[in-house]
Amino acid sequence: MLGRREFLKTFGLSTAYISTYGWVKSQSVLGNENLNRPNIIFIFSDQQRWDTVGCYGSPLLDNLTPNLDQLARKGVRFGYSFTCQPVCGPARSCLQTGKYATETGCYRNGIALPENEKTIAHWLSDAGYEVGYLGKWHLASTSGVPGRNADYRTKAISQQQRGGYRDFWLASDILEFTSHSYDGFMFDSDGNKREFPLENSSIILSWILPA
Repeated sequence: MLGRREFLKTFGLSTAYISTYGWVKSQSVLGNENLNRPNIIFIFSDQQRWDTVGCYGSPLLDNLTPNLDQLARKGVRFGYSFTCQPVCGPARSCLQTGKYATETGCYRNGIALPENEKTIAHWLSDAGYEVGYLGKWHLASTSGVPGRNADYRTKAISQQQRGGYRDFWLASDILEFTSHSYDGFMFDSDGNKREFPLENSSIILSWILPA
């Protein structure tokens, strides 16, 4: 089975290309039977249309997305997909909770996910997994709501606003505010700013993988 380290090295993931990357790893705390369960890696990019991916017939360039194409060849590629929310923050709230945006209250951008919402991270932590998150979160800042305004666009996100991802964290609330065409930064679990050059994914991988 391809482990997390081998997967990352094989597919060369970087925040320059992948907007969000979450993983969960089986812990040994629940007994040896827990070690036989698979690790889970969930990747989703931001505002990426079908015609920007090679395996869907992108007309832009040959071999435009070789890593995603390899994932498609070795896995399952869906011909049709639908979203209950076409807007970034609300769509993320739906993916994290399994609820409609009208249920979470995140019906537009700029409304934080309520701290009492149970997410994928909570469910998997309860099942004995370690949980980690890398990339764009977009569920911490609130604007235009009296008494609730909070701006994490260029600041570290508090632990209470991280949706239960407690074992590893390297993220920005709105990556567009903390990254550019030449460099960027995110914040780690302790709230420290971690700067990176976008062209060098090995630096980001070194933050994820132990030496």
